[in-house]
Amino acid sequence: MSVVYGPCSTLVVFHGELDVATLHDLREEVARILAFAPSVVVLDLGRVDFIDSMGVVLLLQIRQGIVHHQGGTLKVAAVSPAVHHVFDVCGLTHVFNVDGDANLV
Repeated sequence: MSVVYGPCSTLVVFHGELDVATLHDLREEVARILAFAPSVVVLDLGRVDFIDSMGVVLLLQIRQGIVHHQGGTLKVAAVSPAVHHVFDVCGLTHVFNVDGDANLV
């Protein structure tokens, strides 16, 4: 995961696997992002090869922290086919404002 802190938004680029094996390291970085309290967070999930239920939970926690606790905005800039499939199966395409093929990488 890489993070770019900009003046108007924070870009979070996930890559590789977003799963239970990578969760510990990702949680630490997410805590730093939430502590920064950005008003807009943009997630780029276009390079995620695999996502499991724990990865979905992490994304929901990011959304909860940004949108509900900080009153910010969460945007999804891109999703890989693997992420799109999991979001679709879990009914999360509307939760993360994924609009069909327009966001597929």
